[in-house]
Amino acid sequence: MTTTTLTNYASAYAVGRQHVHFDCRASTPTTGLMSDRDAQGYWRVIRAGSIIKRENGILDFAWLGLDGDIVQCMAVDSAGNKGEFVSYTYSVAANTAADVVYYVNSATGNDSTGDGSSGLPWATPGKAATEMASALGGTESGVIFISGSNTYVITGSLWGWW
Repeated sequence: MTTTTLTNYASAYAVGRQHVHFDCRASTPTTGLMSDRDAQGYWRVIRAGSIIKRENGILDFAWLGLDGDIVQCMAVDSAGNKGEFVSYTYSVAANTAADVVYYVNSATGNDSTGDGSSGLPWATPGKAATEMASALGGTESGVIFISGSNTYVITGSLWGWW
């Protein structure tokens, strides 16, 4: 039986989203090789219990997902032997890949007394962006989670790192 192995890499984050590249070339085929010529992957994305995207015949796949999205892959070898679907669940809220994570909440945040943590968020994205710009090094990545009931309009080029 073909065994599906799902590898994820090159993860990047945006506000409320995560972009991940996936690959199933590490799968173990019953027949042949897991190469672009001899094998394929069947991919699907599930959101809130419904399949919202399908891709077949490729060994790698990329998705910009929301918290809770599930990406599944099934490897198929050259003889048609299918593996089982293997899943990756997006956890944007539990982001551990970013070097710096800040939180903004218009209802509970405070730009003077907050520290950008989930327990003491800032009130405005501008405060978070200013702090993020000074906290990040040259190769580090950061995420700002924005919640609350306000709508923010950001115009112009406010941040060089944005």
